[in-house]
Amino acid sequence: MKVIDLSSLGKQRVSFYLALEEYLLISSKEEFFFLWDIDASIVIGKHQLTEAEVNMDYVKKNNLFVYRRPSGGGAIYAD
Repeated sequence: MKVIDLSSLGKQRVSFYLALEEYLLISSKEEFFFLWDIDASIVIGKHQLTEAEVNMDYVKKNNLFVYRRPSGGGAIYAD
């Protein structure tokens, strides 16, 4: 397993890490471990309805980001 230290990059948007994860899954057979340091975000699953899961007025008022991950699962708030 390879450990990737991304702490020197500082905080990134979740989209960066989702793209990195997808790239590593497609391009390598190795296992990877990395930690996220992200801006405050809400991540919803592939099949969730944004309007049903996320209070968009709150998101806009608090300058949060909403992302959809390629896998299933529930909505999460991460900061």
